[in-house]
Amino acid sequence: MPSMAEASITVLEQLDQLEEIVLEGNRIPFSGGRLVNEQDAIEVMDALRGALPAQLGQAVELIRQRDDFIGQARQQAEEIVAVGKREREQLINSAAIRQEAERQVAEITNVMGIVLNKCRYFDGAYGYEYGYH
Repeated sequence: MPSMAEASITVLEQLDQLEEIVLEGNRIPFSGGRLVNEQDAIEVMDALRGALPAQLGQAVELIRQRDDFIGQARQQAEEIVAVGKREREQLINSAAIRQEAERQVAEITNVMGIVLNKCRYFDGAYGYEYGYH
């Protein structure tokens, strides 16, 4: 099977030959028409018919390959987006867990500060009375 470029050149060459046959034909006065060598024109048209199916088949195959490529690229893009969303959720969850832990640490620190202040108050206010000093 000829390559796409070779088939394209062949078709273009054959179209040029057909054009040449028409232009070399004798003009018919007052009609704009030409008399052409029928056999030559038919041979070139038959050759074109033979070349076009191969070229069309190659074009169809290229379109199929392109569609496959686009489908694979789209699937990969969707997978990348899905992975990105999962990672984002994990980061958000990690950040939320960290924030909650920090909030709890702050709350415990606050409570411990209150307890410590009460202990100091108790020690200061009542420590001598109970012999803690």
